[in-house]
Amino acid sequence: MSLSNVVAALGSKQKQEQVAVLAYRIMDTGADPGIIVSPLGIQEGAAMIVLAENNHPIHLEET
Repeated sequence: MSLSNVVAALGSKQKQEQVAVLAYRIMDTGADPGIIVSPLGIQEGAAMIVLAENNHPIHLEET
């Protein structure tokens, strides 16, 4: 199965280790780029991994 984008909805502010695992799983699917969606954002170190692996963190905010 080839995906152009993978969206992972996360329920809390995600730690570097959790996001790293997810980023590499996105890579394994062949998605380029991947999208990681979180309503509470991700930690600074996690954001560095996401961006280094050509994924995009998306922070959802209520309006």
